[in-house]
Amino acid sequence: MESNRFVAPLDDLYLTTELEHGQLPLFLEKAISVAELPTQQDMLLLGTLTTASFALPHVRILHGNPQHSYSPALMTLVVAPPAAGKGVLNYMHQLISPIQDKLKLRGKTAVIPANSSSAAFLDLLAMNDGTGLMIETEMDVLSQIWKNDFGNYSHLFRQAFEHESIRRARKSGAHALNYTEIPTPNLSAILSGTPNQLKPLLVNRENGLASRFLPYMVEDIIPFDRRALKNGDRVQKNSAVSVFHELGKELLQRWEWLDSREHDILWSLTDEQSEQLGDLFDDGYRLAMEELHLPDAFDATVKRMAVIIKRIGAILTMLRQEPGECSDVVYCQDEDFRTLVMLSEKLLRHAALMTLMLPDEEEKLQELRPESETRHQNVENRACELYGFLPEKFSTSEAYATGLERMGIKSRTVDKYLGYLVENEKLSNQMKGQYEKTKQ
Repeated sequence: MESNRFVAPLDDLYLTTELEHGQLPLFLEKAISVAELPTQQDMLLLGTLTTASFALPHVRILHGNPQHSYSPALMTLVVAPPAAGKGVLNYMHQLISPIQDKLKLRGKTAVIPANSSSAAFLDLLAMNDGTGLMIETEMDVLSQIWKNDFGNYSHLFRQAFEHESIRRARKSGAHALNYTEIPTPNLSAILSGTPNQLKPLLVNRENGLASRFLPYMVEDIIPFDRRALKNGDRVQKNSAVSVFHELGKELLQRWEWLDSREHDILWSLTDEQSEQLGDLFDDGYRLAMEELHLPDAFDATVKRMAVIIKRIGAILTMLRQEPGECSDVVYCQDEDFRTLVMLSEKLLRHAALMTLMLPDEEEKLQELRPESETRHQNVENRACELYGFLPEKFSTSEAYATGLERMGIKSRTVDKYLGYLVENEKLSNQMKGQYEKTKQ
């Protein structure tokens, strides 16, 4: 499976390098302008989109058959090697700060800490009328919390993506009952971490959480920048902190305008755009599932990516709107649709990379078995896989070539598997260097 990587060359996985000047709303152009490297610009783009997705109340998107109403809320997951520039996502705290300050005056909060128990997470979400934003640049904080029975709220992430009602009942005394209900939860989240932190968080391909994230996988390492050692005599006026501070003020205005509306704004693709995007996802689905034979779990990823892409489209459109000037129905603009087409192709590749990094359910179960049992099971499975590729009669050299071509394994490993097959009477080896499948 690893040989069927649903990826283009590394340069083709960057998101911002193909964008023309002015293609993004000015708000996003300013956000990505504080970085020079494409990976950091990509992270700033996704982080800003995700933070903005929290700040767009009363914006709805219809999707599915039958139709379901979604908010723009995004859950973004950035996976990158250590010291690969993930720290730029911390600027999202400056971006959300003005809204956070305003909500505090109402006894609410925008930001929900990852380091929360399940009960605390749900209480904070309920306190904020079912909305929240999580920003965590070390996602193992979340996976460590989820290891505990009292802390695991991964199911709430899954429910929040679909805005499914969340209900909780707890006894608070001998006779009292504490009941909490959140009819339509809206959770935006920005998580980042290293590749070895991915599996503890998502567990395996089949648990449903992976398909709900907007994934961004970074493989390249950022070179050392000598300019970081230079001292300045003053804080730059156009520093990243100051840029995001000003953007935060602008986002507050947009949030206040939408929060004060009585009626929702419906975002939509045009009929022609819907057809084009449908063709793209049809082609992507066939390529992934029928030609590249990606794991079955990728089916859910493709379908939920269509929801994620439409959410991004709504964010792009609303960031172009002047506060106070908007009809009850808005359509995706042409330049934003070009961005959506590009992002659809790129993010499906990133999602394929993430899927291939995660074990399937059976592989996860093997990790829980004793080491000797797991090792034996792996040899048996791989030997039987090799057996299926071999003809009825073959030589050792033919087995070596088949193992390398079909499974990417070296001759020493082939010898081990041939020995297992002979020992278990699946092969006979009556002449040196010659094998024949036995009649089972």
